[in-house]
Amino acid sequence: MILTEDKAKEILKEHGIPVPKEELAENEEKAREIAKKIGFPVALKLISPDILHRSDAKAIMLNLKNEEELRKGFKEIIKNAKNFDPYARIHGVLVQEMLPQGREVIV
Repeated sequence: MILTEDKAKEILKEHGIPVPKEELAENEEKAREIAKKIGFPVALKLISPDILHRSDAKAIMLNLKNEEELRKGFKEIIKNAKNFDPYARIHGVLVQEMLPQGREVIV
């Protein structure tokens, strides 16, 4: 069974484990609304059950500081994902608050 990042974090939240503020955006306008609500800087991360290692697909953008960077980043992530796997199912792009450097955990 493969869980996308957003689904895995729902489980973590249910068990009282803190996670960054984030929300799934299906389009660029929704991403802008979420980023304004969360506050800049933000990270953008593709959500697709078919692209598990997003860094391989260049489908992660970090430390986006304003709406212009967000807009460009959103378009680039979608373009990169489609170039990486034209048949990938794309659920959207996770807009996430940018946290201080930490550790990545893959389970």
